[in-house]
Amino acid sequence: MGYVLLIAVALPVATTAEFGENIEFIGDAFVSGYYYDVQVAGDLAFACNAHGLMVFDAANPDSIKLVGRVPTPGIARALAVDGSHAYIGDEQYGLVVVDISAPSDPQIIGDYEIGNYGVRSVYVLGSYAYVGARSRGLYVFDICDPTDPQVAGQCPVHDAYGVWVEDTLAYIADFYLGVSVLNVSRPDSMFEIGSLELPGSMVDIYVQGDYAYVAAEDSGMRIVDVSRPDSLFEAGHFDEPEEQANAVCVVDTIAYIAYDRSGLQIVDVSDPENPLSLGEFNSDDASGIFVQGEYAYLADGSPGGLRLIDIHDPAVPVERSSYQIWGTASRVFISGNYAFVCGYDRFLGILDVSDPAEPQVICDWITPGNHANDVYVRDTVAYVAAYGLGLKIANVANPAAPVEISTHGTPSPAVGIDVVGDYAYVACSDSGLRIVDISDPDTPWEVGFYDSVYATQVDIAGNYAYLAGSDPGLHIVDVSDPSNPWEAASLAVGSWPNDIHVSGNLVYLAASDLTIVDVSDPAHPFLVDQISAPGFSQGVYGEGRLAYLATTAGGLFVYDVGDTSNVTLVGRYQTPGQGRAVFVVNDTIYVADEYDLSIYHFTGSVEVAESEPKISHQSHLAQN
Repeated sequence: MGYVLLIAVALPVATTAEFGENIEFIGDAFVSGYYYDVQVAGDLAFACNAHGLMVFDAANPDSIKLVGRVPTPGIARALAVDGSHAYIGDEQYGLVVVDISAPSDPQIIGDYEIGNYGVRSVYVLGSYAYVGARSRGLYVFDICDPTDPQVAGQCPVHDAYGVWVEDTLAYIADFYLGVSVLNVSRPDSMFEIGSLELPGSMVDIYVQGDYAYVAAEDSGMRIVDVSRPDSLFEAGHFDEPEEQANAVCVVDTIAYIAYDRSGLQIVDVSDPENPLSLGEFNSDDASGIFVQGEYAYLADGSPGGLRLIDIHDPAVPVERSSYQIWGTASRVFISGNYAFVCGYDRFLGILDVSDPAEPQVICDWITPGNHANDVYVRDTVAYVAAYGLGLKIANVANPAAPVEISTHGTPSPAVGIDVVGDYAYVACSDSGLRIVDISDPDTPWEVGFYDSVYATQVDIAGNYAYLAGSDPGLHIVDVSDPSNPWEAASLAVGSWPNDIHVSGNLVYLAASDLTIVDVSDPAHPFLVDQISAPGFSQGVYGEGRLAYLATTAGGLFVYDVGDTSNVTLVGRYQTPGQGRAVFVVNDTIYVADEYDLSIYHFTGSVEVAESEPKISHQSHLAQN
């Protein structure tokens, strides 16, 4: 066995990392992402989601197109567009300023870190940006120099969600209490002049004339008379039973309300005491709304996207076009130039990753009512652990148009899969490990099973199936005779693992932490180390001296395991969403990050073993 002797660079342990250390971002493709807010300026629509700011060309209402985007440090929850700048309310960070003078290439030019206090709104008036930061109250920033916003004042508010500013008054949608009105004529000495308790949870506010229109989640839209700011009273309300009002926009005498289930509700508010429904447009999960001319722009939550609705006839709103992305990224498998991404919301996404800097979604394989938990691709065939459907087999010779070959039902939901030789090994939750003969993909049949464990994932090495599952956590099953599998050993690892990967003599488990087990003798495994990481460990991969871990809070972590007595953190990257799975090809790292497929390179240096790669369900690279 040969080695290339380099130097390992250790990093201090930290709970978070704003971007990354020793890991270089290469590219990404959005496959998911809750859209929270939208604003329109001229022919451009600006939307914010879990990834950051998205810029759309809406000049042709029949074909809205994504033309630019820029990631933000955390989740972009709100925005305000003013001239050539967009002001982003970043939920985990604070205020982010983006230069949008070149829509195809927006650039962050300024920011101010408030911290992870849940920023929910931004309103710009004159040379000030007003930011609702939940328990931190209302922040007012001087933005005379957009590259260097400075706090001009802060006013305590119980839970500042929505913000609207008129002249010297700021109207606050206070999540728990109702509406507060603040005098902001002097940002350094703001004070409350009036308030009103309201039912529900206040999340957005729009002021027009003498009335404030408040989105109050399960209490619908509340209409408040603000003609006397020191003596507010409720004039009327509009409610949709069992629905949550997330946002509101008012034009003349019509209110447009974004509801979580029924989508867009159009309401006549010419008589504030008696608002009347005019029409509705159903969408998946409307969270933000903006109206310009004859069009309403709807920010959709799940699976995420932007809809352009023609509202010239309020009674019959019609969708003209949309930009949508397909669902949650929970697992990833790389085969040749293609990434196969599993998602909860739809089924299977296939991306061309021949250019890692610009991965392209080429197929969205949708199976209504079902989702893919895991996938393995060999040659031109994809084997999918399709949850309630069991094992689904598809021809992916043309990745842009998969063709289903067959389906094999399993006793319990299929959640993990590995394929070796003529067999597919399926982790089937309550019914343990199922071994399916796939020598003829048209007629798969079960040849054996081991059901003494709740199985969450499986990886095959040699004559053994390594199962992640119920207590004690690691189960090693002899599958030398596929018709009669039996447990050779087990080992307690502290909690049920979510993922497992075998590399050489080591088993890596994503449990509540990174767990490393020596299986040089599969009949007598022993614990090597357990390393804590922020959040919950979801995905794991081992390759040579490096172990890769995806977690819900910290993103991507890389460890040097060359010396198992001294496992060292050597790289990390704070991914945009929650790390769900990781797959490595040579020096390229693919992370299914809930919101997207992200691609990275490890740039640190370690002593790398020159050895043959193990063929397993995560490391085998099928050729297309």
